[in-house]
Amino acid sequence: MGKFGLQLTLLGLTGVSLAVSVACTLVYVRTVGELRNLDSKNATIFQFQSQAQAVAAAALEYSKKDPGIDPILISIGAKPKPAGSTGNSSSAPASTTLKGGTAK
Repeated sequence: MGKFGLQLTLLGLTGVSLAVSVACTLVYVRTVGELRNLDSKNATIFQFQSQAQAVAAAALEYSKKDPGIDPILISIGAKPKPAGSTGNSSSAPASTTLKGGTAK
């Protein structure tokens, strides 16, 4: 049984090694597929970002001719708030309640 048992053990270990190799290969193939998919999405996002930056730059240029779009540009963060602004947004209530329950 010594020689036959050793052969059977080696055959079993070879089978386990084969199963692990197949599993690792399948995981690798799936991961590479996901990587390619994410790379494609990443390229789409960068393209969209560059287009959005171009639109924002054009809007900033247009705001020099027509300052009526400044509130929109300020609200999306494309243009800084004017130096004389109080820092309150236009949607904030006129009075706010402080910690102690008194109005400001």
